[in-house]
Amino acid sequence: MIPAETALAAALVVPLAGALLILACGSRPNLREAVSFATAALLVSVVVVVAADVLAGGRPAVVTVDMFPGLPLAFAAEPLGVSFALVASGLWLVTGV
Repeated sequence: MIPAETALAAALVVPLAGALLILACGSRPNLREAVSFATAALLVSVVVVVAADVLAGGRPAVVTVDMFPGLPLAFAAEPLGVSFALVASGLWLVTGV
């Protein structure tokens, strides 16, 4: 199992990468739908890893970049945010079917 911090970073990157791959599929609808479904499934699995850590009492966090000295751009998982992520990624998976 991957660390929750890595999964949190992946939860930010997976939808962006999926959108670029879907765009690259162009006029091939079957391939485009397969990429969309695979992206949604990967996102759900990543969010489940983050949710498991949050339910165990953890607070995974990722600092992406320091915008200015002392002002980082950081992401942290909290219970309400993770529940929203589970619903949103789950709905993406369901709408892809």
